Amino acid sequence: MYLAKTWLLLYILKRRNFKTSCSPIQPNLILPSSSMARKKVALAWIADDVRRKATFMKRKRGLIKKVSEISTLCSVEATVVLDNPYMGEQEVWPSIPDAADTFLKFKSLPESDRCKKMSDQEGFYRQSNAKHEEKLKKLEKENKEIETDILMYQCLGGRNFSDLIIADLDDITKRIDLKAKVVEKRINFLKGYEGEVAPPAMEKESGSSKAK
Repeated sequence: MYLAKTWLLLYILKRRNFKTSCSPIQPNLILPSSSMARKKVALAWIADDVRRKATFMKRKRGLIKKVSEISTLCSVEATVVLDNPYMGEQEVWPSIPDAADTFLKFKSLPESDRCKKMSDQEGFYRQSNAKHEEKLKKLEKENKEIETDILMYQCLGGRNFSDLIIADLDDITKRIDLKAKVVEKRINFLKGYEGEVAPPAMEKESGSSKAK
């Protein structure tokens, strides 16, 4: 849309003999190269020893940096304990006494407070699957409504009903009733503002009750 408006403006200026300091914009979309996009890392164990060690060191520094930032910016107590397999010892940030003090404060909390926001890997995937299933059901419902609308408009355009099954006819009937209620509501709304120049817009219908 932006490119179309730009070309139209340049065309009008050219026809009116205006001089422009900019060169015509070529209607070519510049897409980012694949090298600019950040590659998605597969969350799997790295078999190569050298690459696994390099990844560990890099991610370790990043993790400690992020924890340090959130501790400074938000003024909260935070600690990091890492089992370093390449050094044969545990690494603690910011220090062992500070980490011990933080863990003791955490252990002193009631169990309900300690476990309130905890989630293991199984629970995380269970919640993630539930969200995806809910989203899938919503998309299936929207697709079904679109398919029903297409059938409805085809029938209004002269399509024969004989090749439709009972379920399709039932869905079309429900959609027609729904749209009829929307139209009736709109008519009643406009009747309430008769004599005015421009009645205010109605609130948008939500979900499946939106008028097509």
